[in-house]
Amino acid sequence: MIPGTNKLLMVMRFPHHNLTIITTTSYQGEVKIAVLTHWIYHVYKRGSTGEHAALREFTVKRIDGTWKRIVLCIWGLTGAGKSTHGLYVWTPRNAKKYIEQFGINPLDYVKDQVIKNDDIVAFFEDRVIGSERGAWTKTEDLTLEQEAMWRAANSPRALHENTEFDENDYP
Repeated sequence: MIPGTNKLLMVMRFPHHNLTIITTTSYQGEVKIAVLTHWIYHVYKRGSTGEHAALREFTVKRIDGTWKRIVLCIWGLTGAGKSTHGLYVWTPRNAKKYIEQFGINPLDYVKDQVIKNDDIVAFFEDRVIGSERGAWTKTEDLTLEQEAMWRAANSPRALHENTEFDENDYP
């Protein structure tokens, strides 16, 4: 039961009929996981494996000075930091910290950074695809150093759930 109501929480899966029924929930994340579980089975039937991971694509400078396009995949359980690390992009603002602490500008070695996905991905033999457009991130302890997540959280298109706002209406 949803606390304080007489409504049942219910997610019913009929995988052999390509059907998932979601009746009601007290937590939006439960709906998301139900849909993504259905999607994982969908891609599995097409020869893929669904994984709980974040994807980021970027170009790195190799030792010989040439550039190579790569995909970074970060696997982890819920709350393990997939979004924090998978959605971290280097910018002139946060690169200053690396220059100060390590004497290295990451932007000399990384370019064309693209966030692909932050939750569920499918690995096929010849490609990797994401299950959703956007991200399901936590805003707790979010700072300007995590610029991609900061901009997304403050976007007028952002959907906030269980988010507290400060005196300036920032999440």
